[in-house]
Amino acid sequence: MRRTAVAFGLLVVALAAVLWLLAPRDPIGIGAFAGAVTGFVNLAMLWLRRDAMVQLNLVRAAVGMQVNFFARMAVLVLVLLILQRLVGTSGDIAFLGGFLMVEAVILILSVKEQG
Repeated sequence: MRRTAVAFGLLVVALAAVLWLLAPRDPIGIGAFAGAVTGFVNLAMLWLRRDAMVQLNLVRAAVGMQVNFFARMAVLVLVLLILQRLVGTSGDIAFLGGFLMVEAVILILSVKEQG
């Protein structure tokens, strides 16, 4: 992952924040903002752990990646449940859209680096 992914993640968070500030009670704006922020936090967690995983042996790195994945997915599910309770289904769908926009850049850059 490169700085481009972090810059794009910050851009999506900023755009979602502007949309949310324009209509603070709109469940779609709240969901998109929460999704973008959660996606950016996910990206930051991966960015911070990249050097630690390289220094571990193969078995410990695999276990660490599994724990890291489950921890990130637990945060995702927790935020989805909170949004469902606060704003309903439209907020959840917007959350997934904001989250996937940030995560898509990680996949695009990873594929670009490999080939």
